[in-house]
Amino acid sequence: MSEFDVPVLIAGGGPVGMALATELGYQGQSCQVIERRNGSVSHPKMNMISTRTMEFCRRWGIADEIRKAAWPVDHPLNIAFITSMTGHKIAGFNYPAYKDRTWPHTPEGHQRCSQIVFDPLVQKCALEFDTVTAHFNTEFLSFEQDDGGVTCRLKDTKTDQERTVRSRYLVGCDGAESQIRKSLDIDMGKNESLSYDINIFFESQELLEIHQRFLAMMYWIYDENGYWAQFISVDGRGLWRISMTTPELVTDLSDFDPDFYIRKIVGRDISYKVHSLLPWERHRRVADSYGKGRVFLAGDAVHQYSPTGGLGMNTGIQEAVDLGWKLAAILDGWGGDHLLESYVSERRPVAIANNLAATKNFKKLVDVPAGPAIFKDDDEGRELRARAREVIETNNYHEEYDQEGITVGYRYDKSPICVDDGTPVPPSTVTEYNPTTRPGARAPHAWIDDGHSTLDLFGRGFVLMQLKEGAEAPQLLAALETANVPVSVYRSHDSELRTLYTEPLVLVRPDGHVAWRGDQDPENAVAVVDKVRGAIA
Repeated sequence: MSEFDVPVLIAGGGPVGMALATELGYQGQSCQVIERRNGSVSHPKMNMISTRTMEFCRRWGIADEIRKAAWPVDHPLNIAFITSMTGHKIAGFNYPAYKDRTWPHTPEGHQRCSQIVFDPLVQKCALEFDTVTAHFNTEFLSFEQDDGGVTCRLKDTKTDQERTVRSRYLVGCDGAESQIRKSLDIDMGKNESLSYDINIFFESQELLEIHQRFLAMMYWIYDENGYWAQFISVDGRGLWRISMTTPELVTDLSDFDPDFYIRKIVGRDISYKVHSLLPWERHRRVADSYGKGRVFLAGDAVHQYSPTGGLGMNTGIQEAVDLGWKLAAILDGWGGDHLLESYVSERRPVAIANNLAATKNFKKLVDVPAGPAIFKDDDEGRELRARAREVIETNNYHEEYDQEGITVGYRYDKSPICVDDGTPVPPSTVTEYNPTTRPGARAPHAWIDDGHSTLDLFGRGFVLMQLKEGAEAPQLLAALETANVPVSVYRSHDSELRTLYTEPLVLVRPDGHVAWRGDQDPENAVAVVDKVRGAIA
């Protein structure tokens, strides 16, 4: 009988924990998820799935299901800066509906989708794998790790019955107050508290008609004191969420009056039903480490962002995929002794960069000019709103909504498991994705046949792209085979694909990032393979 109850135990069944379980199931590995709640989602904290996350959903087979259940295809994705829904528009950015959009750099594109839709679909996907199990209403109590594995104490919150689970690895996806992170004595680094907020999640069909006036997916609300609330259409069909700032963290909601703030945002009385209230604090912080020994961390357990830009959960999904394929490689026996060390060295710089971008987005909001005249329908009011509009339109406020350079163009330039070819590091911007096969980058998308993308080639094992007649790599393939690294070969003589991928030989990892590229079979093929599978430091 095995010493282990399960190879990987995942503490936390939110979107990142379930994404990790899905990736492990996709890779054919067994894991168990434990979650202290019942697995349902009642409050929409997240509302945007990035392009890269949708690409991962495509590999898991749920991208189409998400799109069908999410945002209406004919609803514009406009952004509006306003005084109220019946008041004045200060500025805005117009973005077409999904039915009118094209995505030259991806087979998917981002998707407006509430967490109340996304989380259940990822959970369902994970649990459809025979190798994935989940225990809800289960509290994580403590763990002890040794050279061979991790022993965890758990408690059923309904029966108070305790049990232990022995696993080879433990992954804490247990949120901002992560008990596992605290037990590892990992510091969250400098904590910058950006604001205190309360979310009001409510339903109103009457508001849909008023909503037609500006017809945006997101509104930034300003009064005489400046920015004070974000107002979003959750589903484009009558669900809404307010995120309003407060002077301090509210812990007692008994005297909180949501009606006052709903009326202030709408500009008049409407009929509505409040579903939930959620006080929260907006942080900016990234953990000093992503784990110790056989215990790893992902998602909010290692970073908390301002939600401006929707980068938090999507960064966590990227972490789940990065860690997932590496754990699978170790469990399958071909991953090297240093492979898991690359998790923090690849992912932490991305988390820091994304955190900076999210914070920058939030801090811009308070720079918009305001004053009592902002409500006036006279020359003074129009002049103030014009000055505010100029600030918004000339200071890159659009970057929060045009960020494919961040969400698709992130790279592992200094990765210890990618073979740097000495070429210049391509420029990187927030808004523009520039396709490249420089090692560490996401391998670019191109349509290859009947609805299939190059991205559909990547997922399980490595893929060697041979993109020129006569471009062969027998030594590299032999070294991969000797090390038991799964690899497939894709051959194409398409000149456009060859131009896009730059080199005739490109080796792509299971997560779709380039590990090595060259114009001929490497003479040091064994060293290349040992590096990309983490066998050498």
